[in-house]
Amino acid sequence: MNRRDASRALAVLPLVAARPAFAQAPAAFRVAWVSTERRGLPSVNLDVFRAGMREAGYVEGRDLVVDVWAGDGSGPRVTEMVPDILRSKPDIIVAAGGLMMGFAGRVAAFSLQHRIPAVDGWAQFAEQGNLMTYGPVLSDVYRRLATHVDRIRKGAKPGDLPVELPTKLEFVINAKTANALGIAIPPGMLVRADVVIR
Repeated sequence: MNRRDASRALAVLPLVAARPAFAQAPAAFRVAWVSTERRGLPSVNLDVFRAGMREAGYVEGRDLVVDVWAGDGSGPRVTEMVPDILRSKPDIIVAAGGLMMGFAGRVAAFSLQHRIPAVDGWAQFAEQGNLMTYGPVLSDVYRRLATHVDRIRKGAKPGDLPVELPTKLEFVINAKTANALGIAIPPGMLVRADVVIR
C-alpha cells in the first residue's frame, strides 16, 4: 500500500470503524486506539476510554486488548501506520483526538511570540498555554465512546448508532496567557468560566 492509498484508507475511517460481523468473536476483543499523541506519555483520553470499557464489564488482558498506535504528533506518521494497523486485524478502530492537540504547545508558543490569541474547543488546548476554550468535556466524550464500542461488540451496526451531541460543555480560560498577551479578561467572563488557569 503506497502513501496515497494509506491516506485514503485513513480518511474513510470513521470515529469508530468495526469489522462487519461478530458471529465468531475471538476470546479477546481487540481495539486499535489510533491517535497523534506521543508514545510513552500519559493519555487522559485513553485512560477514560479504558475506564468506560471496564464499566461496561471488560477486563483488559482477559477479554479486551487495547493496541495503542501513537503518531508522535505527526499526522503523516499516523497515515504510514495504517497498513500495520490493518494487518493487526483489530475488531474495532478508535480514531482518537486530533492533530491540533498534538501541536497545542507549539501553537501556544507561537501565540505568545506573535501576541496572537489562540482559542479552541478542547480544554487541553488551554491547559497547554492557549488563551481559552469552550467545548465538550473530553472525559465524558471518551467514556461515552466506550459504550458505543461495547454496543458494536454486541452486534450493533455502527451506522445504526445514534449521533449524540455532548451534554456537558466547559469554558476554560488561561489567565496566565491572558496576562502575558496583555489581555484583560472581563470579571463577568471569569465568573462564567468553569476553570480559570492562574
